[in-house]
Amino acid sequence: MTVEVSVKITGKNEFVKRLTFWRKKIGPESASTTRKVGGQLRDRIKQDAPVETGQYRDGIHLEVMEESDSKSAVKVVTNAPQAARLEFGFVGSDSLGRYYQQAPQPHWRPAIAEFVKKYRDEMRKTAIKVMR
Repeated sequence: MTVEVSVKITGKNEFVKRLTFWRKKIGPESASTTRKVGGQLRDRIKQDAPVETGQYRDGIHLEVMEESDSKSAVKVVTNAPQAARLEFGFVGSDSLGRYYQQAPQPHWRPAIAEFVKKYRDEMRKTAIKVMR
């Protein structure tokens, strides 16, 4: 038994043109939204970070990973060696033999959890604004 199926797609070129148009229009706006929300996330992490001297908090910063007409990516980072210890806590001896029983002081995970939804909502608003 042989079955032959034929499909004709019309309007493909128009569809591709429209997608290209919206990508070019929303790209710069979405990049702006990504930078804005990334900066807000950085500020929230800094606000909640434990402060002894301010050096740790001041080292938390935003890095632009990628930015073009069609996409944008940023990350909030720190190079501070104590970041994991502050976030997750630490019980035990360090490399110098000093004993610690440090409770966790979460400031990254709660902020990230909050901002995942915020970013999604802001991107939705951006898309709606651009499409009007």
